[in-house]
Amino acid sequence: MRYRTAVASYIIAIACSAQFSSKDIKGMERMLDEAPLKGYVTKLNERYPGMATELGKLPMQAISDPALKEALRLDKKGTTGPYPSTDSSCALVRLTGRGKDEWARVNYIFLSKQSGTDEELHVRADSILQAIRNGWSFSDAALQYSMDGNAKRGGDLGWFTRSMMVPEFSGPVFQHHKGDLFTAAVGIYGWYVVEVTEEPGSYEHVEYILGRGPICR
Repeated sequence: MRYRTAVASYIIAIACSAQFSSKDIKGMERMLDEAPLKGYVTKLNERYPGMATELGKLPMQAISDPALKEALRLDKKGTTGPYPSTDSSCALVRLTGRGKDEWARVNYIFLSKQSGTDEELHVRADSILQAIRNGWSFSDAALQYSMDGNAKRGGDLGWFTRSMMVPEFSGPVFQHHKGDLFTAAVGIYGWYVVEVTEEPGSYEHVEYILGRGPICR
């Protein structure tokens, strides 16, 4: 019985030590408030192990994190929170700006120019595209053929603005619509098979800094 009590106390101690104090949270708030808006590399996770920091910019309709949604709802200046976030954690949020830009979201399969001639890559891209149109799932095709780490996410590139990508890629994307499939040659990289997953267009967005971890009160 004494052994079980000791084990239980040890487990409780670990759980408590993982939760940051109110003083720690105040320190995190100050760090986020003082963070520069450009070229920001946070020291938050170095000073407070167990915390993760995210510097982001997203269209309003793409925001899913409950903490960011709550910060947007309250629309206060400075760092606010903690709010319930993802993965049973909580987050501090600093809204740093709002704006409007051209956004899109796609899945892609990347065929590196190092893997064949331009003609060979063109033929391979067209073959993959036809197989997807015939019913092969895009994510399975990406896992088998895509030549970068994004294959593990089924080829999902996430949301991006036109200016984030080279014109040879973003140009064709913004000429298509949600659900379209096409191939694109990007000279310095290779060939892409692309699936448009969200309608390209002009959307309002928010910019933010978020610090997430075991800071729930």
